[in-house]
Amino acid sequence: MRILYLITNNSLADGIARHILNISAYFVKHPELGIEIAVCIAMPPGDLTTSLESAGVRVYHLNGTSGHSFKIFWNFRKVIKDFKPDMIHSHVMALMERVYLSLFRRGIPIVGTVHGITMEHLGGKFAKPVTLKQKIERSLYHLFSVKTKKTIYISRGVQDFYHGDKDSVYIYNPMEFQEVLPHKNSLHKILEISEDSPVIGTACRISAPKDPEAFTEVMCMVLSSMPTAHAVVCGSSEENMKSLEEIVSKYNVSERFHWMGYRKDAPELVKDFDCFVMTSVTEGLPTALLEAMANKIPVAFMETNGGMKDIAEIHRTEGPIGICVDAGECEKMAQMIIEMLNQKTGAALAERAYTVCKKHFSMPVVIEKLQKVYIGSVNQQ
Repeated sequence: MRILYLITNNSLADGIARHILNISAYFVKHPELGIEIAVCIAMPPGDLTTSLESAGVRVYHLNGTSGHSFKIFWNFRKVIKDFKPDMIHSHVMALMERVYLSLFRRGIPIVGTVHGITMEHLGGKFAKPVTLKQKIERSLYHLFSVKTKKTIYISRGVQDFYHGDKDSVYIYNPMEFQEVLPHKNSLHKILEISEDSPVIGTACRISAPKDPEAFTEVMCMVLSSMPTAHAVVCGSSEENMKSLEEIVSKYNVSERFHWMGYRKDAPELVKDFDCFVMTSVTEGLPTALLEAMANKIPVAFMETNGGMKDIAEIHRTEGPIGICVDAGECEKMAQMIIEMLNQKTGAALAERAYTVCKKHFSMPVVIEKLQKVYIGSVNQQ
């Protein structure tokens, strides 16, 4: 069975890209499963391309500068003719891919994964006015509709939020439980700090859904109470950093708060964290948090929306797997992190998180569920 995965972005900073990389590489390693994967990326080559090709995955590029580029239409047509997919699994479908499938390839079965909850759909203070461009896009999406055989939600929290119908399923993002080796230079050496200094931090795209003001506030509170502690943030910024820097300045901890920008080696650097902090307002399923748990790093997170509800429920029923607080409880999270670091209870929490994470998010568990969806959808034709 030949399955074509669709994605627009080409950066491993994107959790969806890492999701596709994990699954595609697994199918390549296990040809006995009878599924051949190719990945079609709307954008030009990037670091996702490099990793996919290193894993032996066939990759196509449509070389569009955006999902609306007309060259995508013609290049996608060539991909379909070359790969001849039995099924398309859309993770992010560019507009011109949708147009082509709607007009000329209605016979190819399609499944689609909903990876998260948009800030707009959260409503309230998160909602932003709909622009004219967005209105036009929505009209085109409606005009060039593509019917999916099955809708997959990345977590039960997302499925519940969107009121998924009885035929929908939720299938988690899978993790490879292979130890990530520490960076050749420890984070402590890179920062030129004592090996005994506690390090807390996060690795994410610094954007509104991550609530960067909250994780900055939490880390600053910890640093204020622990004079030898340091905070690290690995990730590119989509936000105005001025407000975050003002928070750090307010607590007078600038010398111990390190903004490292986007780092390809972030998984290795994170191995040196004494606590991984996540304050996201919304997450489909938090790839970075799962990666931390899979690498036995103590975690602290808030129960907010989407997949964060799944993680919090697992914490209640099978945990504790880390520090879990309600949305917005920055002071409580900071205090619990301080207690964990002082009492050195993080290792036990991390071991428990690893065991639970492996049970729910390991590759064989997820792949088995995906296979059932693929086989069932093709057989419906």
